[in-house]
Amino acid sequence: MVTCRPADLLSAELDQLENELLTLADEHAFELAQTPIDDVLTYALFPQIGLKFLKNRNNPTAFEPVPMGGVVQADAKGAEQVAAPAAYSARVDGRYTKLK
Repeated sequence: MVTCRPADLLSAELDQLENELLTLADEHAFELAQTPIDDVLTYALFPQIGLKFLKNRNNPTAFEPVPMGGVVQADAKGAEQVAAPAAYSARVDGRYTKLK
């Protein structure tokens, strides 16, 4: 017999994750946003890659450049537009993955 809501048995993870992220920011000397809830949610949803992003947020050389290999096409009125490439490769942790 259920006597309570199952959600009432869950611990408050958001506060725990916020404290954990604040500790990691101090240990690894990186800054969090002025209102850190977005950073905490990024870390909560994507612990490994989110932390890597937060550590390198102000370092554009840590990220791949935006793909520039678009195709120039004319729209219905004759104006030129650059269409995004149909596929490109992305490097994540030294491995390449083809994206479509």
